[in-house]
Amino acid sequence: KKTSAIHHLSLQSSKLNVRRSSRNHQVDDIIIQKALAHIRLSVTHSPFRVGELADFVGISRTNLTERFQSKLGIPPADVIRRERLSVAKQRLKRPGEMVKSVAFSMGFSSSQEFARFFKNTNGITPTQFVKSDSTETK
Repeated sequence: KKTSAIHHLSLQSSKLNVRRSSRNHQVDDIIIQKALAHIRLSVTHSPFRVGELADFVGISRTNLTERFQSKLGIPPADVIRRERLSVAKQRLKRPGEMVKSVAFSMGFSSSQEFARFFKNTNGITPTQFVKSDSTETK
C-alpha cells in the first residue's frame, strides 16, 4: 500500500493547506479549490461520490483524480473520506450519538467499514474514541 507524504489536510475557507513535513503549500488549481469547498460544504448534508464531485466541477472523474494525485498526492475519494471522518469525530463527541448512526449518516456503507477506516486513520476504534473522549471531559 502506497503511503502519502501528506501529514495533514486542512479544509478551511476556500483554500486547502497541505502540510508536508513542516512546509505549507497552497493549492493553486481552481478546480481543486472548487472541489474542496464542495466537499467541505456537502459532506455533512449527504454522502456523495467522486463521480458526483467531478460532475459538480465540470470535469471527468479521471481528470479530477489525476489533478488531486498531482497536486495533493492523494485521490479525491481519500479527501472525501477524511472530511467525513473529521465530521464524524465531532458528532461522536456529542452525548448519546451512536457509532452506527454516525457511520450511516456520513455515507459509510456499514458500521464495520466506518470502524475499519476510523481505526486505520486514528489508531483506535470509534468506540474507543468515544470512551476516551468521555473520560477526558470528566
